[in-house]
Amino acid sequence: ERVRDLVEERERMSKLLKDIPGIFCYPSKGNFVLCKFQMMTALSIYEKLAAQGIFVRKFDDPRLINCLRISAGKPEQTDVLFNALKEIVRDRI
Repeated sequence: ERVRDLVEERERMSKLLKDIPGIFCYPSKGNFVLCKFQMMTALSIYEKLAAQGIFVRKFDDPRLINCLRISAGKPEQTDVLFNALKEIVRDRI
């Protein structure tokens, strides 16, 4: 039951994030989604999210430039993340 809930939330999160301009989500079978950001640097997004108490994983590997790993959590956590990212990207457009 927990695995099913996690998979459902990961898929919901991925669909929501794909609706934000400039975010590409790679297909995932894990408990996270790897997102590539096209309009801003991943580091700037990471810092803006962290300032709001939202923590994701950033990478130093050149192969993952402008990517962040976002773990699936509870629906209310996904909603907070989604709204924060919409605001961050909207301010950039």
